[in-house]
Amino acid sequence: MGSGLAKKKSYQGLMKYVKSLTNEEQLHFNYCINNNYRISPKPATKGLFPDTWFVEVRLGPYKKNEKAHISPVSYDDKGIWPAIKKAMKFYYDKRTK
Repeated sequence: MGSGLAKKKSYQGLMKYVKSLTNEEQLHFNYCINNNYRISPKPATKGLFPDTWFVEVRLGPYKKNEKAHISPVSYDDKGIWPAIKKAMKFYYDKRTK
């Protein structure tokens, strides 16, 4: 039985592909947060380090056992964040114009 002090594998995960937001993207992000649009990545497979992701959207205030809207297309590690930004822009444009 080990002591649990062995060096663990370092993994930055999905966050290493996140770039800083432009002013326009920050406006979309703030709008979604303030209006209860919860847009997030959802792993397509179970496991420690998934390779593919879906965009998950939940609308309105939080409710227990609420239904999430999941994108029909899966994305890789580099493509998920542009897809999330696109979804935020979609809801911003849909509700403000």
